[in-house]
Amino acid sequence: MKDWKSLVPFTISALLVVGDASAVGCLDADATRLSDNYQLASVHGGVDNVLGGKGIDADAPPGPPSGENWKEDHCINGKLFKVGQTNPLHPDFAVDQRKEVGTWVSIGQNLARYNYGVPQYTWAVFSTGSDVGSFVCWQKIEGIPINRTIVAEGVIKSLSGSCL
Repeated sequence: MKDWKSLVPFTISALLVVGDASAVGCLDADATRLSDNYQLASVHGGVDNVLGGKGIDADAPPGPPSGENWKEDHCINGKLFKVGQTNPLHPDFAVDQRKEVGTWVSIGQNLARYNYGVPQYTWAVFSTGSDVGSFVCWQKIEGIPINRTIVAEGVIKSLSGSCL
């Protein structure tokens, strides 16, 4: 029999897949809802529908370790591009124009995994819709009891270039 700790990722994923999306929202570290309009990505057709074939312009919360701005294109083919941004925390990802920096993939309807080489990140995705101009929020959800940490929040934009 597996011990309960080995079931944690499954348990959290199951919560995000079958939980009541209207009761979740994107919460900050103090469990304060950022907006009553945020719902799990599955409500808006899933992560692929919310992010696939679209760009984002998002900001990580200020203070350590982040505060950075993310401008990324999420191609339907899984390619991930940084778009005209600098990043003092990761100078190797600083780009003047547009540069392919990794891949992204949806895990079920509500999780997105980003691979920039090492490390990889998996976050829950919340949004106010799936159209350009809708808002999106990424949240790290881990541990027992569940610790919810906002990774970034921003707006959905059109792609800035080709995904070939």
